[in-house]
Amino acid sequence: MTPPDLALILTKHRPNRLGFAIMLVFFRGRGRFPRAASEVDGLLVEEIARQLAIAAPDGFTLSLSGRTAERQRAEIRALVGFREATVADAELLRDWLRDQVAAVGASPDQLIALLATRCRQLSIQPPADDRADRIVRAAIHAHDESFYARILDRLPPATRERLAALLRPAESASGDPPADQSPGTAPALLLRLRSEPGKPSLASVQSSRRLIAKLSRVMMLAPTVLILGWAAALRDESGERGGAAAGPAMPWFVLGFVGLVAVNSSVEIDATVKAWIVVATSFLLTTALAG
Repeated sequence: MTPPDLALILTKHRPNRLGFAIMLVFFRGRGRFPRAASEVDGLLVEEIARQLAIAAPDGFTLSLSGRTAERQRAEIRALVGFREATVADAELLRDWLRDQVAAVGASPDQLIALLATRCRQLSIQPPADDRADRIVRAAIHAHDESFYARILDRLPPATRERLAALLRPAESASGDPPADQSPGTAPALLLRLRSEPGKPSLASVQSSRRLIAKLSRVMMLAPTVLILGWAAALRDESGERGGAAAGPAMPWFVLGFVGLVAVNSSVEIDATVKAWIVVATSFLLTTALAG
């Protein structure tokens, strides 16, 4: 403590000198008052008591509540040139923190540390923990909203419309809300899409891998059949089978299958027509298996 600090402390009532000195030294060192008596180190209490030439009471606990503590805090703030944070200060701190999120990331602990440093630079007493947490979370939210808005401004109108469609309630093929939803409560299409996969897990990853393997085999079925048919036709023409009967002709239906796949992938088909096509496909497939 400096000589002026000691002179000021000696003007206090003797029972209040030690507590005032501890809060003054703590504030000078950390830029804030202790939030709990446990933050005050016992060695610090002994050293301050030694400088004041008084005996530290056994089991001393710093009082942080009451009129005396409030008056001492106000006097210390005025002494060191600090002031309490106002609503306007909280908004300015939020805007400043919003610009720091891009550099340090959305880490509440790091942003709270930056907030304390900024308060010391501005000679403002840092807000309480719950208020500081609200300021930090508001800054993260403001940064995210600003980031999303900048991305949206760069998107072409067509892309914006498709994104907006994902946020509108999902509709069935008939244009009506889903049957499992009451009127006015249908969730957005994006929420329905997100609710389908479930939580990622090892089982879901393995299931996806098996599905990809099956689809890959189906995808290779058409070219494999064409290659085998073409090879069989070449053998028939070269007479490698001797006097045997000619093998089966090229399976031209595979070309029709590939053509329909290309049409389905490149042409937008009405949902009603697709529903009839699915029914017809099931009927023809059942007939073929029965025959």
